[in-house]
Amino acid sequence: MSDYRQRHGASNMTDELLDRGAGFDIPQDRPAIGADVSAFKAAFGLTVHEAQSILGILPSQWYEVTKHGNKPLDNVAVEFLLRYYADHPEAVPVMPSVSAEEVIEVLTKADYPPRRWGPLIGRQAASGHRWKRKKQDLGPAAGRVAFYLVHEVKAGRLKQWERKYVDVIAKNRGVDDVMKSGSFRPKEEATKQRPSRAKRGAKKASAKKKPVAKRRG
Repeated sequence: MSDYRQRHGASNMTDELLDRGAGFDIPQDRPAIGADVSAFKAAFGLTVHEAQSILGILPSQWYEVTKHGNKPLDNVAVEFLLRYYADHPEAVPVMPSVSAEEVIEVLTKADYPPRRWGPLIGRQAASGHRWKRKKQDLGPAAGRVAFYLVHEVKAGRLKQWERKYVDVIAKNRGVDDVMKSGSFRPKEEATKQRPSRAKRGAKKASAKKKPVAKRRG
């Protein structure tokens, strides 16, 4: 394990960061295997998406790597990373993210209406109500955006966030008032991509009534 504490002194870094990955190690007398990848993820408290990003393992490869726990890793560069992180846990990137509960708490304290929560992190207006009912996971990208949103709200910069990010991104996508429309898709595009129930029903009925062409004698 790392001797970072002795080399640099605990005062230069929090105990929490220094203790990340405690117990993670790879023996010197064998190659890194799939089980080491799983152990790395668990030791550092990472999600699958975070571990994939940090180690550079494609999502399509993750299952095969972790399924065959005793198989040596095909990607030697991943072994380099694992061994380096075992020696230097302080080097493992901290992936910024917060839970939906934390976002709800901060925005509720700011007296911000639930309908406007979703667009603040690039989601639709309905997302805010779903977070309250189901406590859903925000997802990798939105979770990181939410992390910075919470930071800005606590610093009293919610209006600046709306102006610099929400409004600019929405307008560049052809949406004048995303808080009113509830979506970053222009109304015409959203309507074109998702026809109404009435139109879908009419289309199905028309298909059923379509006459079968008669064969010529």
